[in-house]
Amino acid sequence: MLNDSIRGIFRILLIAALLVAGVLQANAQQFDPRQVLATLILELQTGTPNPGLIGPQLWQAIAKQTGNSGVYQPLQQLGQVTGINIVQQIPLPYGAGFVMTAQHQNGQSSWQFAISQMSGKVEYAGFSVQQNGGTGPINPPIGGGGGTTPPPDPNPNPKPISTGDACTKFPDLC
Repeated sequence: MLNDSIRGIFRILLIAALLVAGVLQANAQQFDPRQVLATLILELQTGTPNPGLIGPQLWQAIAKQTGNSGVYQPLQQLGQVTGINIVQQIPLPYGAGFVMTAQHQNGQSSWQFAISQMSGKVEYAGFSVQQNGGTGPINPPIGGGGGTTPPPDPNPNPKPISTGDACTKFPDLC
């Protein structure tokens, strides 16, 4: 009788563990960095904060660079996002780095950013913009993680970076 009860409990725990594993795997497969970038761009165009999106050090850098408005004028001038392309995903020991481009109504923005696995937030970011009919890229770098993030590549079509390069750019995630 006791063995049957233990077997029953074991079966219930095994089924629960399999269900939880399935849900976690489905959630991991549903993560789309394009949604993160679209939300980040909207936030930096409007100054509307999303506390669950950006890490505290990056928040401080944004506030300092924008006079506490949270708005980057060159990014705002590009207008609404019309499409986002993933150029490269870089797995890091404690997070993930991304190189992406966003098409806007009035040009394009190129991005390099990293999301911490521990906080689930964007901890590093940098972008450049190319306006339609403009004379060249505008490079407002965003700092983070101690303020040592180098400025983004001014090329509006960023070249892929290796994991080693990513660890240099995002040392707290390696």
